[in-house]
Amino acid sequence: MKKDLAELGSRFELNIAQDTTKLLFQPAELAGIDQDFIDSLPSDDQGNKILTMAYPTVDAVLQTCSVADTRKKMFIAFSQRAYPANKLLLSEIIAKRDLLAKELGFAHYADLNLSSEMVTTAAQAEQFINDLVDQVKPKALAELGELVNELPDSVELSDSGKLLSWDYKYVHTMYKKKYLSVDENKIAEYFPMEKTVAGLLSIYEEFFNIKFQEGPVEGLWHDSVKGFLLPMEIRVLCWDISY
Repeated sequence: MKKDLAELGSRFELNIAQDTTKLLFQPAELAGIDQDFIDSLPSDDQGNKILTMAYPTVDAVLQTCSVADTRKKMFIAFSQRAYPANKLLLSEIIAKRDLLAKELGFAHYADLNLSSEMVTTAAQAEQFINDLVDQVKPKALAELGELVNELPDSVELSDSGKLLSWDYKYVHTMYKKKYLSVDENKIAEYFPMEKTVAGLLSIYEEFFNIKFQEGPVEGLWHDSVKGFLLPMEIRVLCWDISY
């Protein structure tokens, strides 16, 4: 059953990784996003920009796009990757996990999963979370109040006065820019990919007393990907510098 679960989990993740969902937007629908990023996106014959579900693209839309409908469409499409195929897999995974737990003498999978952890049972984990919620809730509500006190123009609260899921990252980003003078796009300019990768490799070389060597690696998925070899191990480390 554990082997079956591992296979089901791999198929679940693979379906997400292979999802080919694309959304089309006119440039005006991407207002607020960094222009260089918009220019880097492919276009169709009608001038629409083609957006995939890649994390950098999704984050750019949800964090900086000032058009609410664009954020909503991107959030829903991203949340529905690999649907409905993964819905069937998830049902199978849940059923098999429950069967495995009962075969091993546990009431349910949560207890089995936590049996080797410090908390040991789902009941204790739930109690810990509830105690934690009681302590952090006043602070969380105060911070939420600050976020919604002066909402960006394109953001409206739900009928129950809550932030919509596709608006949270945008509101958070705008708050940081306005009140904390933090612009992550500006910060990113100080960490260009080439220099950042070189710095990371340098840290690992010193920490593990190893030496990375850039070299030709066959079978990489794009020309922009670089391969780094570990001389003492049969392993290859790849970075996609297009991000």
